[in-house]
Amino acid sequence: MRGRKPLPTVVKLAKGTLRKSRITAGEPQPIGKPVMPQRCSRRAKTIWNRMILPAWWLSSFDGQKAHMLCELAAEFETNSRRMSAARISQLRGVCADLGFDAAARRKLGIAA
Repeated sequence: MRGRKPLPTVVKLAKGTLRKSRITAGEPQPIGKPVMPQRCSRRAKTIWNRMILPAWWLSSFDGQKAHMLCELAAEFETNSRRMSAARISQLRGVCADLGFDAAARRKLGIAA
């Protein structure tokens, strides 16, 4: 696919740019908040409670990516000096995808 990723309908609605012609037919609708996987490490569970639970904009579709964020953040908190640049880049990308920096929240149309 070329160009920007298409925005979900709910984001278009929040931004006030939703028009009938911009509604994506058959778009899956998220249900509820992300659920913490049982396989989360102890440190990742702490990060989940600190970061994911208060993030009201996340949905059930974000669960896998939220788990990835928590495990990477746990690794970073444990020993950031031994973490490779590629892993740090993954952490930054997941944070941006989930709206955990100001620029990403602006792109997603989230006021914070």
